[in-house]
Amino acid sequence: MGAPPPLRSGRDLQEFVSRLENRSGRTLEEYLRALWRLGRERHRAGRRYLTAAELGELLADAFEVPAPPFDPAWRAQRDQTLEDMPDGFATWESTVRDQILDLDELVRSGLADQSGSFFAFDADEVDAPGGGHWANIEPRAFLSAACVEFGEDTLPPIEWDVFAAFLARGQERSR
Repeated sequence: MGAPPPLRSGRDLQEFVSRLENRSGRTLEEYLRALWRLGRERHRAGRRYLTAAELGELLADAFEVPAPPFDPAWRAQRDQTLEDMPDGFATWESTVRDQILDLDELVRSGLADQSGSFFAFDADEVDAPGGGHWANIEPRAFLSAACVEFGEDTLPPIEWDVFAAFLARGQERSR
């Protein structure tokens, strides 16, 4: 944990993410639960957006901090649409929550295992029972694909809805 090196561009973020270590062997579902906790703490502290350094710190710290337990009550919030979200943070929180639910459903339905592998023969993508399409269910592959969202451009202040799009991009196959 701690401050990441200076992150000025999407390229810097990609290089930073490629060096992150999953020493704890955390699954993507656990990683996202920890990220959800960290994001909520930042939002409660009044953060309307994140700097590139704060984004890097959150992405790294989510490998280390304790993840909150899975909350089955999240299933009741599943059908909220993004158009109903009052602000960028609500969009981010809904995105993370839906991703956690998708990953739980993939394992519970037997389509994937906790390690980040799909069970279907020769499958490199799968649709979760809840509707999400997934190509990356291992944390580092997920983060590498997510970095494509920023390209190589200079990183602006990252508002919560942009962070949500970043995480949504993580599900997709890397280009």
